[in-house]
Amino acid sequence: MLLTSAGFLVSSHNPGLNFISVQGGALTANGADLTPPGGLTNIGGSTLGLAGGGSLGNPVEAFTLAQGSQPSAIEFRSYTGAGDANDVTNWSAASRVTGGILPSLAGGPTGLFLASQDAANGTYTPVDVRKYTPGSGFGSPITLQTDTSNDNAGNMFQTPTSGRLLVAWQGATRADRAVGIRVYSSVNGAASFTSVGDVAEGTPNYAVYPDSIRIAAADDGQGFMSFLDYGAGQRLLRVADLNAIPDLSAGSVTVTGSSITAKVTVTTGGSLAATSLISNGQALAASARHTACKSGQVLVRSHGKRRCVSNSFGAKTLKIPAAGIYTVKLAAGGAAKRALARRKSLHVIETLTFSPASGGKPIVKVLTVTVHGKKTHGKH
Repeated sequence: MLLTSAGFLVSSHNPGLNFISVQGGALTANGADLTPPGGLTNIGGSTLGLAGGGSLGNPVEAFTLAQGSQPSAIEFRSYTGAGDANDVTNWSAASRVTGGILPSLAGGPTGLFLASQDAANGTYTPVDVRKYTPGSGFGSPITLQTDTSNDNAGNMFQTPTSGRLLVAWQGATRADRAVGIRVYSSVNGAASFTSVGDVAEGTPNYAVYPDSIRIAAADDGQGFMSFLDYGAGQRLLRVADLNAIPDLSAGSVTVTGSSITAKVTVTTGGSLAATSLISNGQALAASARHTACKSGQVLVRSHGKRRCVSNSFGAKTLKIPAAGIYTVKLAAGGAAKRALARRKSLHVIETLTFSPASGGKPIVKVLTVTVHGKKTHGKH
């Protein structure tokens, strides 16, 4: 259902494709039967959008049409803008857009757009967005993702004044076996999109219920999305805001001299603490200088005596202002630095702990790396 300045518009499919325009509060029982030839029993989904212009906003109906063993076709019909919209003769004939599933239309200040998961290499894989031009149809696609196939749900929304486009789509299965729901955002009329990331996830090992994703937002892009996930005899309604789920991932780790450098990616602001332990503590024996162990020290045997030495390679804390990629560099200090100078190799376990600014449980990642010592010579 869509609201217009003169009333509201309703479309449905089951088993055919139907449209009704209700103007001025007057309900008519006779709408337009938009079912294309051969489409009475094989329409798998439909979506209604407004292309702008006139009191009705020139409605456009997009739908999927199964074609036996061939990929489902996404087709559309549009109101011509003249005459009664409840009269099918005032609508264009069905035209093909692409092969695909999950069509979703969103109209507003920047135009009318279609999101869909399109056919490719025998599956439905790329999620594409196309802009509609009255009289010409939908243009070339811009692709948002290609790493999932045959998804169950996706939806698009356009904010009413700013025209920001938001696409919420089923994503990949996350590390905890739950399906993520991603959001993409465009502020330039679909010329380009920014990935917000996963903003929600379902129950581990559950599936996203078909065609259940819904999204809405204010002009600043802040809003909510909802979806259903199901499994084990349950069907659960999930609601989330449009901020990325706090997450931390570690990329490349390099060793230069006596320093360990890691590239990490975070999805929101917060605090990142890096701590480290040397697992082969005996390599520090020659650097032992204490006889009484304190917190953060290990007991080693040095020159026949049992002594204590710090088993920390180094530590660092970073303030993370926003989502992005950050560099964490740990430089060997104290006993670790002296051991490396004596050509000892140190097996380091680095722990990254990210605490989101929004609160919640800290995220922990553990890295392992070996730092090889080199003999150093002082100047004479």
